[in-house]
Amino acid sequence: MLTVKEFNALELEYKLFELRQNQVEVWPLAREIIYDELNTAINGSPSRKSSDKALPLKSKLIGLLWISINSIKFFWQRYPKITYLFFAHPRRKLENGYYHDVYTDSLIKLFGESCAVAEPLFNMSHLSPTPQENLIPLDVMDFWPRALSSFWKVGFKPEVDSSILAFEKMLSQRYNVNVPVQNILRRELTRFIIAKPLVTRLLNQLQPSVLIEIVGYHRLAKVFNVITRQKGIRTIELQHGYVSKAHISYNFPQGVQKVQSFPSYIGLWGNVYKHHISPPLPNHNIFSAGFLYFEEKHKKLRQSVPKANTVVFISQWTIGKELAKLAVDLSKMIPDVSIIYRLHPEERKNARVNYPELYQEQRIIVDDSNSDLYELLINTETIVGVYSTALIEAAMLGKQVVVAKLPGWEAFKDLTESTSSFEFSENSASSLLTTIKSNKSGHQAISYVDWLAPFDIAAFEALTK
Repeated sequence: MLTVKEFNALELEYKLFELRQNQVEVWPLAREIIYDELNTAINGSPSRKSSDKALPLKSKLIGLLWISINSIKFFWQRYPKITYLFFAHPRRKLENGYYHDVYTDSLIKLFGESCAVAEPLFNMSHLSPTPQENLIPLDVMDFWPRALSSFWKVGFKPEVDSSILAFEKMLSQRYNVNVPVQNILRRELTRFIIAKPLVTRLLNQLQPSVLIEIVGYHRLAKVFNVITRQKGIRTIELQHGYVSKAHISYNFPQGVQKVQSFPSYIGLWGNVYKHHISPPLPNHNIFSAGFLYFEEKHKKLRQSVPKANTVVFISQWTIGKELAKLAVDLSKMIPDVSIIYRLHPEERKNARVNYPELYQEQRIIVDDSNSDLYELLINTETIVGVYSTALIEAAMLGKQVVVAKLPGWEAFKDLTESTSSFEFSENSASSLLTTIKSNKSGHQAISYVDWLAPFDIAAFEALTK
């Protein structure tokens, strides 16, 4: 596996951040995709592909119908001026009959009426109903650029093309892989060019003072970031998961100090994370914003008493097969312990096909629902995972957290090197069982304030002035 640090060195060596096509910084539009494709080719790890392709034909046709309707509406809809524009996370959580964005909904309640929520597609649709009335579907600028780029792609001017091809050739020779760097960059630049006037039209109407986004490295969020910079609109990306030195989206080569498609501010959960990222921002543009939803949940749930002899596995699509095997093997060694295997949302549709052994093992409860994760964590003694954000949240709840050494665990070790609240196990059921038993009474909650700062609305309000 090529580390982020090694990849950053290649980015500097080939001066990739200097590549421009009509004043557009080309490389940042696709660096995460290329890094992922490169590591997939090197070690065969899963690559994140669009989940749209896995949808049944009927779902695709229904999705296309609604995308077309929303796209037509976009051109006659007139949007009122607002103060806060939220670029929401489309993978919402069902709670009390509504689909919530846990990262932004609590903020919207505080900020009041001068808000609008812009939402990209999730599996060619939008989860509904939501608690927001002022929700703007971004279908026209999310779907159609992707569709059109399948048939047509822009070309690069000669000097840009030669630099890209030189980088692609080097990857092929040095790592014995075939990564279509030129094709990926042409595709992402094409999507950017098509989406830009549509995003501009929306921002011209809304005229927000601040854009608050989740997943700032979403390809559409990058378009918003470029245009908001041009318009002088402040952009804040809120942390939505783990960040560390192994996360390509938040680590840039030394000397890269400003990137058009990167947000102008980052709001982290707490101070700990600041020491594990190197974004193209001055230090004063990186601040602790807290995580209001978790803060509210923590107050409600911290009095609960965990169920004895319960182990919860937190799965992820990238390491699901390996972690599922580990859970099955462990269940055979400790029949008196209840094991719950919590699926990632992206795993649920095909879980029975991908992990049949989980459903065949009667001693394992497969949680493939949209139930409350925090209630599950608070009612459990031990949590096992690899690099899921839920492990950090579990540690803040005072749980025993064990990190299995499956692909990607190194990122979590880097993030947790300053605390003894996380335990690490080799990739075997016997090692995992030994780790759980030997440290069950010795674990301690991580420093709540360092990992999750109290939410401060004044930090956001200051950016509107």
